[in-house]
Amino acid sequence: MVLWCGRNIWKANIVTTRQRHYLSRGWHKFVRDNGLGLGDICLFELKRKERKLTMMVHIIPRKEL
Repeated sequence: MVLWCGRNIWKANIVTTRQRHYLSRGWHKFVRDNGLGLGDICLFELKRKERKLTMMVHIIPRKEL
């Protein structure tokens, strides 16, 4: 999976278990690079015309809520 935010991209893996799906490998770098903190919101928008599964990520900082 590709995470696209601003002009940057990060590669992450999707892990699937019986009860849930979550991001790993690359997600932590995305969080660090974007300075995400507790209470920040990430909105994921599927980019349909990309060859790989790609999500445009919109970040809403907690302080703007």
